[in-house]
Amino acid sequence: MGVVLLLAMAILVVIGGERAGCWEERRLVLATVRDASELEIGSPVYFRGVEIGEVVKIGPPFEEMPGFKIRMAVDKTAFKHIPLDSPVRLDPGKLNLPMQVTILPGREKPDWDFPGKVKVLREVSEEENAVRLIRDVLGGLEDLSRAKATEVEMMELREEIRGLKNELEKKKRKKDGSE
Repeated sequence: MGVVLLLAMAILVVIGGERAGCWEERRLVLATVRDASELEIGSPVYFRGVEIGEVVKIGPPFEEMPGFKIRMAVDKTAFKHIPLDSPVRLDPGKLNLPMQVTILPGREKPDWDFPGKVKVLREVSEEENAVRLIRDVLGGLEDLSRAKATEVEMMELREEIRGLKNELEKKKRKKDGSE
């Protein structure tokens, strides 16, 4: 009986540890980019603003296969969140650090049950980058517009509260005067 209980506890620890990421493995993300001349091995890889891995290999372009081949090792938990249609972009590093790789969110939903340990992504095109920039600017303008509308609503609420306070004070004075 004690052996069965001990075995059951061991299985629970292994399963719980796996779900909590205690035995974290890395997964590979591959991409081909036009120019990786400033990219270095060890450069950080970001997805949605979070560092999820690093560049582990940069292959030179070949005549038959133009473009630099980048191999990135990323955290297993982050790997699950990367849709297969996510494009890759090389960005300047933060605070004089080397170039970084940014994996942009794709349009598809991530495949949570993706059977492989490798995903192959493409480089973001100039047109797609421009569309993303315009979308970001429009989103920022929408947020600003929403904030302005909220500010106007707050001012209206303040005026309404002042009016209600004045009415309440009048009624209180009227009540005090009639007693």
